[in-house]
Amino acid sequence: MSAPGLSRSPIPLYLQLAILMRRRISVGEWPKGTRLPAIEELMKEFGVARVTISQALAELERENLIIRKQGRGTFVTGSAEERHWLALATSWDALMRMIEGTRPRLLHLADGVRPPRISEKEGHPAPAYRHMKRLHVKNDVPYCLIEIYLDQRIFDRAPERCRTETVLPLISEMPDVQIARAQQTLTIGSADPEIAEQLQIPINAPTAEVHRFIADASGCVIYVADIVYRGDFIRLDIDLLGGGAQPTLAENQYQGGTRANDHT
Repeated sequence: MSAPGLSRSPIPLYLQLAILMRRRISVGEWPKGTRLPAIEELMKEFGVARVTISQALAELERENLIIRKQGRGTFVTGSAEERHWLALATSWDALMRMIEGTRPRLLHLADGVRPPRISEKEGHPAPAYRHMKRLHVKNDVPYCLIEIYLDQRIFDRAPERCRTETVLPLISEMPDVQIARAQQTLTIGSADPEIAEQLQIPINAPTAEVHRFIADASGCVIYVADIVYRGDFIRLDIDLLGGGAQPTLAENQYQGGTRANDHT
């Protein structure tokens, strides 16, 4: 019989097991330098086959969290701090750094769609939007699922790049695009079946959900994104004192008609 929760998810058993093991490393139950139990002990504890244990360990090894030494055993090489490598951005510059090296996988593309949800305080909608649903991958690990509504006029300037590259750096390269507001709001959620499958996490695993919008100098919302990050990969660092303080995600915005490429 497998460990509680392992058989209730459509995620493959070895990925579920890798998540459980990863959590032990993250919370310090298996600190850096620890020798993991033998495969036979793990098989007995989790109630799974040897091949499942081996596949789970291979996932952790691929993430540089463990190392397997012939004749000596398997040792933890990662740490809780190293595990949370995705620092959620609290400024435009930090956002550019965060998405650097990201490889988007296009899951869905459509035009002529209904405008995204836009409140009066955010601005007014563009004449038309191109809708994209993408999976963002870094270090070969899927870390967020994102739905983007991009002003059709911007998409049409570089359609192929919009399909294959991250969008925000492209907007930053357009000198005539005047960013008046850029804001994002963070809430905590949990993974539904689709999110769980795409991000390779269990159903109801914690997630960080971000709503982000960008408006130009005319008040037109040229970009809207709803993003779900896997919760076991992220951290949010905020300086609470003095001049070095950064705004929270909900407070993060830019005003004053600043040109997009002035932030890169």
